Amino acid sequence: NPIIEYLNKRGLKDETIGEWRLGYAPDAWDSLLNFLKIKGYKEYEIEKSGLILKGQKYHDRFRNRLMFPIFDTSGRVVAFSGRIMSDVVSSKNEKADAGKYINSPETVLFSKSRILYGLDRAKNNIRKNDAAILVEGQMDVILPWQDGARNIIATSGTALTEEQLIVIKRLTNNLIMAFDMDDAGFRATKRGVDLARGRGFNVSVLRFASEKDAADFALKNPGKFQEIVKMTEPIMSYYFKETFKQFSPDNLEGKKFIAL
Repeated sequence: NPIIEYLNKRGLKDETIGEWRLGYAPDAWDSLLNFLKIKGYKEYEIEKSGLILKGQKYHDRFRNRLMFPIFDTSGRVVAFSGRIMSDVVSSKNEKADAGKYINSPETVLFSKSRILYGLDRAKNNIRKNDAAILVEGQMDVILPWQDGARNIIATSGTALTEEQLIVIKRLTNNLIMAFDMDDAGFRATKRGVDLARGRGFNVSVLRFASEKDAADFALKNPGKFQEIVKMTEPIMSYYFKETFKQFSPDNLEGKKFIAL
């Protein structure tokens, strides 16, 4: 199975794949649509769930994609995120330039601004550790989780929101940000940090030396994720170091950014 092989190569064990219920949407226009119709669902009902789209006729939203179910806090599947698999399985029914990831749309069950990926599994451990590790994507949750970091959750590629912070605040006041800190990441994270600090969170940053993100670190350093979590840095200390590393107070442009 090329999909299982791909996931194993990414570092996931078979039991982890089963635990997180990862799957595959076939390279077809109507495989899910036909399956659900056989189960007795009407096309308009399936469309409301975000699983199919209406063009000239109804067709599957997800085609030739690795599927990540997104769960609510009770562990019920409310949406999906799908990664294009054309680099693993050649596709006849998905465009080459289609987005790398596509997600379910907003539905009655799914509100992107409220959901935190992995929270159903992490909530008790966030309370126990009195800290939440916040990452960006699904693989950034699953690989560290496999490595023992059970208090880890993701924004699933969206900016951190007030609604998500309200949910986290019920569990802990301590937020560890483990985002990709390139220039764009730095600015996006700062907005989320400002929101979190405004709500009274103690915010710290988890930095990976040469690896890009949490998934990359967990893959290349098995058994080490828990150790690096102990090496977090308070956010203000991190900001000062990064800002003065990138910008000089000796010119106007530098002064402007530092003031932000």
